[in-house]
Amino acid sequence: MKYTIPIFIVGILLGSALFIPLVPALQESTIASVNKISVFERKTFFQQNILSLQNHRMQSTVFSLSDDFMFTPEEITLEDDAFHGADTLHFTEWWYFDAMLNDGYSIQFIFQIYSMFNQNIVNAKLNVYHDGETVIKKDKLYLPQDFTTSTRIPLVMLNGERVMSAKKIDGHFEYLIELQMDDIQAEFTFTGTTKGWKGDVTVGQWVVPLPKAQVEGTLTRGTTQLQLSGTGYHDHNYEITAETGLYYGWYWGKMSTETATITWSNIMPTWFLNEPLMVINQGPDTIININPENIKIQADEFMFANGYFIPGEFSIKATSETVNLQATIDVLDIHHVHVGPIKYWRYHVHTTGSLLMNNHEEIELIDEYQITEFIRFR
Repeated sequence: MKYTIPIFIVGILLGSALFIPLVPALQESTIASVNKISVFERKTFFQQNILSLQNHRMQSTVFSLSDDFMFTPEEITLEDDAFHGADTLHFTEWWYFDAMLNDGYSIQFIFQIYSMFNQNIVNAKLNVYHDGETVIKKDKLYLPQDFTTSTRIPLVMLNGERVMSAKKIDGHFEYLIELQMDDIQAEFTFTGTTKGWKGDVTVGQWVVPLPKAQVEGTLTRGTTQLQLSGTGYHDHNYEITAETGLYYGWYWGKMSTETATITWSNIMPTWFLNEPLMVINQGPDTIININPENIKIQADEFMFANGYFIPGEFSIKATSETVNLQATIDVLDIHHVHVGPIKYWRYHVHTTGSLLMNNHEEIELIDEYQITEFIRFR
């Protein structure tokens, strides 16, 4: 047993060097740098480099669907959000939470498992923002003997302390985050307001227990305590293996109206092939899946940041017999991480648009601030 940890660490290093799977939860690693780019800086760059940006923008308009992709959401139980693992020597799995809160605050939690040779190391992360700027950034690694989970219920215990758990109340899921890192203590409750769902995507398994949740909690730093509330989101990804790293990357985000919650993603096997998906939660109980052929997600307004051209805006359209969605997502703040071939950007965004459902007589407006992600390999 005394050789287990050294062998495990060597395995992780080799796995990172040779495989490096697609891992959104690497977003705030210890070697991460945070790079904020203002709207003014972006527009100045456009004026100075308009020709190259126009050429790159032309590439972004190419939209060709992968031949066989079709996302099919299914209803879930709490067991679907439990620990799954994978039948491979190397995989990652994580539980992700974020929330837009009062007084300009936003928060994000991740409990990430890196597994090599059946040994699980966990990285717990807490990021707090105010008006899009980082005010708290904490992460800590836990060795296999410090981590306990369950294959029956959502549960993460670190050093014998429960940090994430869930239960079902009145047909909806309620999650409790109780995390202390150095002088920071976060206690938040995420209560679902919509049905959760799951589905098979080409890069792994995607479980979304909380497309939208009411969030209440406290954030304590030393003697200062903030009472915070707002709306949040939670998902869970598993069976993320080395093969995922063969993809170009993906975009992901969400938006909402007064009665609907829209979760969207565009997985890209290559820059020119797209696997778009969109699930709409209408009210507390209805789940509507949009055919990929009826979805267009376009990256636009490219800017040069952290050595790469990245989108500064997204436009999303979904038109079918039952749905007409038009939305523009403008990037406000950017937080970047580069680990090996993984390039990751967490966006704070402003989303505006409209949604018309076939059973509504009036158009619903979209006007909100959210967190969106972009990750790429090449």
